[in-house]
Amino acid sequence: MHPPKKNRKETIDYCKKTYKTQHKVENLFAKLKDWRRIATRYDRCALTFKSAIYLAATIIFCLSVLTQVDGIPSPDHQRKVPSISKII
Repeated sequence: MHPPKKNRKETIDYCKKTYKTQHKVENLFAKLKDWRRIATRYDRCALTFKSAIYLAATIIFCLSVLTQVDGIPSPDHQRKVPSISKII
């Protein structure tokens, strides 16, 4: 559930913790869709597709941890997917 608009006459209660968690999950799916192989379901085999999702999610997580450790804010508006050859 999304928070209500500020100019709404009747206030609707919502759980902020649940909303934050839902927002993080939605952001992860948006970042996964930046990977062309996953967005277009390039792999025909379900197991290969699942492993590609795991690999992409792991790389996204590692990059987010690295940017937080270095003190560099991760720019969500410039989500560029790095090539695997640059990471390895």
